[in-house]
Amino acid sequence: MSKMWVVGLFGAMMLAFVLWVGWMAIAFVRRQKRPVPARRGFGWRVWVIGVPAFVTLILLVMSLVFIPKQWGMSLNTMAAWYPDCFLLLFGGAILVAVWGVVQPALTLRWARNQRMEIKQ
Repeated sequence: MSKMWVVGLFGAMMLAFVLWVGWMAIAFVRRQKRPVPARRGFGWRVWVIGVPAFVTLILLVMSLVFIPKQWGMSLNTMAAWYPDCFLLLFGGAILVAVWGVVQPALTLRWARNQRMEIKQ
């Protein structure tokens, strides 16, 4: 396995992590500036909560399962033999996982607060 291929693979994963979290943060801030629709249906929940959760899950599976299997080793072996690559991969996965939990919680809190303001 050439060194450039490995650097490109980890660079692409880190770029995907950063772009995903950045895009979702921008969408979250934009959504806060708009009023919540009076009637939010199932489609709103799927688009705002479900789709980001699904993409986050795909990124986590790719980083924690697919890439180590491509190398033919477990995460423990990767941590022992390639600690710098492991830290990049695991750090990015932690970033995506934390944002995957925080983003829906903040979105639901914002929607609940908006609904309370409408009722008053």
